[in-house]
Amino acid sequence: MEHIYIRSFASPVGMLQILSDGENITEVRFSDKAVNAVNDAIPSLLEAEKQIQEYFIGTRKTFTVPVKTEGTNFQKAVWKAMSEISYGDKITYKGLASAAGHPKACRAVGNACGANPIPIIIPCHRVISATGEGGFSGGINIKRFLLELEKRTPGE
Repeated sequence: MEHIYIRSFASPVGMLQILSDGENITEVRFSDKAVNAVNDAIPSLLEAEKQIQEYFIGTRKTFTVPVKTEGTNFQKAVWKAMSEISYGDKITYKGLASAAGHPKACRAVGNACGANPIPIIIPCHRVISATGEGGFSGGINIKRFLLELEKRTPGE
């Protein structure tokens, strides 16, 4: 049986929970409460928290923590393409569909964005609709905050 380790911390967008299998980050959750397991001092959790905090203060533009996602091959292709969106850039669902190799699958790409288990690290907030912001698992206000943060601290 695989162990799941959890670490919570306060961030500018509220409480975040990071989950790890002991080596890889498997999930980032937006939460209203802290939940720390007895073994929350796992190196991957501590490093992910450090990198996310650096992102929020504007000193980190890319994440290097190892991640592991569970999903369909299509979702994984979308999440991989999403991971390649540069800090401060945005892409439409249509553009992401093309980047993931499925140019006609805009709606399915939107669903894959919504199913992204590791927001912020896999930057689904950088995916927008052709006519506006689009959705976000953490809520539209958090998406706006993240996009504004990246405007204030431009990438290299």
